[in-house]
Amino acid sequence: MAFLSVRKLRKSYAATPVLQDFDLDVAQGHIACLLGASGCGKTTLLRLLAGVERADGGRIQLAGRDVLALPPHTRRIGLMFQDHALFPHQNVGANIAYGLRMRRWGREAIRARVAELLALVRLVGYEKRPVQELSGGESQRVALARSLAPNPRLLLLDEPLASLDRQLRDELVREIRDVLRALSITALYVTHDQEEAFAVADRMALMHAGRIIRMGEPQSLYRNPGSVYVARFLRMANAFPLRNDDSLPAWLRAWRNRRALGPQDAFVLIRPDALAVADAYPDEELIRLQARVTAMTFRGRIYEAQLEVQAADGTGWSLTLDVPVAETCLRMIERWMQAAVQGGTVPLTLRAARIQTLSA
Repeated sequence: MAFLSVRKLRKSYAATPVLQDFDLDVAQGHIACLLGASGCGKTTLLRLLAGVERADGGRIQLAGRDVLALPPHTRRIGLMFQDHALFPHQNVGANIAYGLRMRRWGREAIRARVAELLALVRLVGYEKRPVQELSGGESQRVALARSLAPNPRLLLLDEPLASLDRQLRDELVREIRDVLRALSITALYVTHDQEEAFAVADRMALMHAGRIIRMGEPQSLYRNPGSVYVARFLRMANAFPLRNDDSLPAWLRAWRNRRALGPQDAFVLIRPDALAVADAYPDEELIRLQARVTAMTFRGRIYEAQLEVQAADGTGWSLTLDVPVAETCLRMIERWMQAAVQGGTVPLTLRAARIQTLSA
């Protein structure tokens, strides 16, 4: 049985539905990440779980008990906000202790719990520090400690790193993951950043228009997006309709014709990692083409290559591929960058195993 079970949850504002028959299961001790565009219902879901909004219908169960009718303070659900919401007139220790005082913990128990949590979030010695003197990362750690202080059964994190720069976010997302796993806390983590979701989640769910349209382990979701919406949300741009006419390039029509496609296979996805470099894939089916390089954009660990492949009807057919910045690729990167400036075509080899079909 799932530790958190949501069934047929509904919520509308002014007759506009935000969540529609929403279902979700999260196992005990797992970190589930909700990923989706703004307005898809992620924050509304958290507010319904925490009890600060009232659902129009449905069921929310924690450890087998329906909590939908319970007031917020009895649900034992922690909530960490995007803006951290620390009390500016209190120091670090008082902020962490706030929930414990509301639950009438004793002074010594509070002192011990605050010290334990400061050690956990690597802020030993900060209990007397004014919150105005904290950096963004330190504020985030204090907010995490405060949300964990009362031993919640479920922790909800609403875009907790959205206000931080990329380098600090990459560092802190690992810390949050390590803290939650060390405590075996069941957590629901909301973000719109796919890299953040991949880094923190045991299970990842993509939301759209008030529903989960795809859920699974992060690696599985990335390898098999399933639908064109999921693929494009995960920044896979090469999704094309599988039309039964000559608008597809001849090589792609041949690829399609070698496979028994079902009625749900409406699109073909050429993954951004479909490029075969050197001769490293002797046992795979390879597709050899000529392409014109229109742009090469440096992205750190990869170059993002914009290519135009000649289609059967004489028009250009655009692809976006990742080229790893590795020793085996450096000569090819140099040739492709020259081609982007000078024109002409370059040889292009694709791995057929990195081409897959998608539903609409």
